[in-house]
Amino acid sequence: MLLTLAGSKIRARLAVLAASTLLFVGACGSDVEPVPTGPPRFTEVASAWGLSFLHGRGATAAKHVYETMGGGAALVDVDADGDLDVFVVDGTTGSGRGNRLFRNDGERFVDVTEGSGLQRAAIGMGCVASDFDNDGDQDLYVCEYGENRLYRNDGTGHFEDVTEAAGVVDPRWSVSAAFVDVDEDGWLDLYVANYLEYDVATAQPCFVQGRLIPIHCPPKEYSGAHDSLFRNRGDGSFEDISEASGIRAVTPGKGLGLVALDANDDGHADLYVANDSVANLLFEGDGNGRFIDRSAELGVALSGEGNAEAGMGIAVGDYDADGDLDLFVTNFMNETNTLYRNEDGRGFQDVTVAASLSGVSRPFVGFGTFFFDYDNDGWLDLFVTNGHVDDNIADYWPAITYAEPDLLLRGGAEGRFTNVSLESGDYFSQKRVGRGASVGDIDGDGDLDVLVTHSGDRLVLLRNDGGSRRHYLRVKLKGTTSNRDGLGARVSIESGGRRQIRELISGGSYACDSERVLHFGLGDAKSVERLEIRWPSGHRQFLEGVKADQTLEIVEDGER
Repeated sequence: MLLTLAGSKIRARLAVLAASTLLFVGACGSDVEPVPTGPPRFTEVASAWGLSFLHGRGATAAKHVYETMGGGAALVDVDADGDLDVFVVDGTTGSGRGNRLFRNDGERFVDVTEGSGLQRAAIGMGCVASDFDNDGDQDLYVCEYGENRLYRNDGTGHFEDVTEAAGVVDPRWSVSAAFVDVDEDGWLDLYVANYLEYDVATAQPCFVQGRLIPIHCPPKEYSGAHDSLFRNRGDGSFEDISEASGIRAVTPGKGLGLVALDANDDGHADLYVANDSVANLLFEGDGNGRFIDRSAELGVALSGEGNAEAGMGIAVGDYDADGDLDLFVTNFMNETNTLYRNEDGRGFQDVTVAASLSGVSRPFVGFGTFFFDYDNDGWLDLFVTNGHVDDNIADYWPAITYAEPDLLLRGGAEGRFTNVSLESGDYFSQKRVGRGASVGDIDGDGDLDVLVTHSGDRLVLLRNDGGSRRHYLRVKLKGTTSNRDGLGARVSIESGGRRQIRELISGGSYACDSERVLHFGLGDAKSVERLEIRWPSGHRQFLEGVKADQTLEIVEDGER
């Protein structure tokens, strides 16, 4: 077994010889120490750190629906130097800018788009990163209104468009995608969530009812588009198994958010799709590449009141620390962002009101979201970025604004969330048109930073100042029998008298991808007594006496 201790500047490798999968690292010693007081705050540093990007949404008088839906990004280490880089999806063919790639050199970001192979001017939506060919570097799949693109990384941060050769074009309007090993063969397959059957040539204008005020047409005006599932053959190509897998057996949804997770903790990958204005879908997988929709019987198709909501973004996490993964979905104004509590894999319950999440979300249109422990206290918090879809909303609803403030919601042992936005930095008192959101430790200081995309506006990077006052542990996985990224692995830790779980997911949020490192806040605990990994292959590894405040790279025992 190989573990890597990594900081932002120091990366040392330790070869550890063990006779079994039980590994002891360090000594526990005294388990707690006091930490400074004061909540963390977030500082906007995008421009100062070289992230200069203005999203083009291609707005026209025709108000095509796709003009208001885009804005994806990924936090991904494209050159394998240990620092998170930033890839941003543009949304117009007319700006001349196109998608952008920013390399993190350890001090600031540098625009390295030219010559990267990624500078494509298209009506872009979202993106997802993963090592689909198991060669040790991160590839990119970009969703578009039109033909999606798959870019293979050559290991240096240069990408080749292999879409046609790989067979994953998908001409439908796609917003989100996820890499997931649906048949457990060690190769990552690709699920694509598609939105509407929308053709510019035949699209009719929409107006406010009874008034000649143009708006972006609501999704009810169009049919939903079938999703797609592509199986990785392991030779660089994919086959379309959408029909054979069972995902085409349901009425087409209107997919915006997507995440691959193990919802029932049976060791097999499931898929959850947040659909806009129609029932959400939870496809339960059998580990052989076949799925059945169980969303209605498990309680995640509709709200607790029985309503189909305008599902946009998805967050996954064990917010109540009971050992299973809960789901959070962002929706439209006058709905709520909905929290579905997992009842030990037997189903989900809408606990939005009980968790104090109803009133805080009703005024806004939620998009990107994720669970994260921003203050390292061991309890998951929530980030939500908001923004309306009509830039002229004030013309027919004067009390509502197009730009809206984002939300930071602090979780805790009582199972309720507290709105701490206004005390957490000047950014949260501003209004913007939020779309995508990603999370990761960009500066390597042990707390989680936030990247936010905005429709027709500038990219924002929120640096977490103070989150690392408490202890943490970060776990980076490398599969051998499992897929190389370790996607689908579940890690549990015991520390300070509590147990926490994290799962390495693909997808989530809205049109964005986040850092592929599992982050645990430890509060005052200086060590983890026990750490367990359940790999997608089913293999389990254990560590004991792990010191806090480090990043461990753990390689799966066994060979491919």
